[in-house]
Amino acid sequence: MRRLAYRRSSVAGLNLCLSVFLMFILNTISGEVSPIRLADVMKEVAEALNEITGLRVTDYPPENLHPPAGYVSYPESIDYDESYGRGEDRFTGLPIVLLTSSVTTTAARDMASGWSSGDGPKSVKRAMEARSWTTCDDLTVTSVEFGIERFAGGEYLAVMFKATVVGPGKED
Repeated sequence: MRRLAYRRSSVAGLNLCLSVFLMFILNTISGEVSPIRLADVMKEVAEALNEITGLRVTDYPPENLHPPAGYVSYPESIDYDESYGRGEDRFTGLPIVLLTSSVTTTAARDMASGWSSGDGPKSVKRAMEARSWTTCDDLTVTSVEFGIERFAGGEYLAVMFKATVVGPGKED
């Protein structure tokens, strides 16, 4: 029995060592040694969304906005030390807010439909998850909600995405 327990702990230890080694090798090969920074991620998210035709997105919540447009806001939380040795940090609930025209138009419905689709040329999820990120290791769009947002004296249909972002926790 002791021999079996020893073997199991040895295998678990070996798996941990291999995981840390592989993470080191992948980071070395890819050149990803910079720690994840909120401002840099927000800028890159806005850049990626600006590649969607007809959409203007800022990398912070602006004072004024002229739809169709949007902004990247601040995450619900930042979780440190998600893996061994400060290997990974995580931004949870990073909001991406897109505003269409007036709530009661078919144009607003059609824009919201394209943005919230899981795939297609206007899909936010597709634009985010197909990208080769330089400021983080991965970004996953986890949900989308709809609402009405009052902005600069008008009411607009708001399409609000949430994303999870993971990346290195420290510089090597």
